[in-house]
Amino acid sequence: YQRRVHGDGRWKPYSDDISELLSQAKSDGETTTNIEVNKVHYVVDLLTMVQFDTDGMSRPIRQRPKMGAFNPSESIMPQQAECPWYWMDDTGEWVEYDVSISNYLSDILQKGENAAFFELGKAVFKVDPWAMEQVNLANNFSCPMYSALI
Repeated sequence: YQRRVHGDGRWKPYSDDISELLSQAKSDGETTTNIEVNKVHYVVDLLTMVQFDTDGMSRPIRQRPKMGAFNPSESIMPQQAECPWYWMDDTGEWVEYDVSISNYLSDILQKGENAAFFELGKAVFKVDPWAMEQVNLANNFSCPMYSALI
């Protein structure tokens, strides 16, 4: 899990112990949980994904992207995508994903997963195949995407 840093908007990771505690609380169906970071107590609302301190200050939190979830440079590239996927660039043009990414997106959609993460160069992207949206996690730039599967 990560929390947004006040001022510059960067995301700072929680320790592995706190991330595990948040994951466990969420999987147990808890809606809030208490954490301690640097001897400061916080309440985390797991429904709205917001961390509150005792003074009422709040900041958004999010699940940490799984960095090795998919790395196209480490995969075997098939000749043709099972079903091509596309994303819209900032000029409004549709750009086809690499074959391995298209196949990965088709796979996660067919498994019913709600999100996928992948790296291209230094950029990490989150894709919601149901909302048909791609988000660059470094700058939160989002763009539409589509596939013939939907």
